[in-house]
Amino acid sequence: MKFADHLLQLYIRHFNDKDSLEVFIHSVLEQMDHEELMKVLNKCNKEELEEILGSYLRNNLEHKFNYLGIHVNNDNQLSNNIQ
Repeated sequence: MKFADHLLQLYIRHFNDKDSLEVFIHSVLEQMDHEELMKVLNKCNKEELEEILGSYLRNNLEHKFNYLGIHVNNDNQLSNNIQ
């Protein structure tokens, strides 16, 4: 994805560690309006869109699991710790 490549180059130019990566990404995205964000997505191929949406959904569901007190046990099974 050209957008990610461009952000990587900007990041490397301004930072020398990974500690600021999340803040950097959020800062860039916050500066973009809806139309600019949609242009980035419209340039993505199907596989890139699946990766973006998959990452978003995985992160979102993990947060919901944590909120609901649902955890993954050693057998990769979901367990609800709410009594």
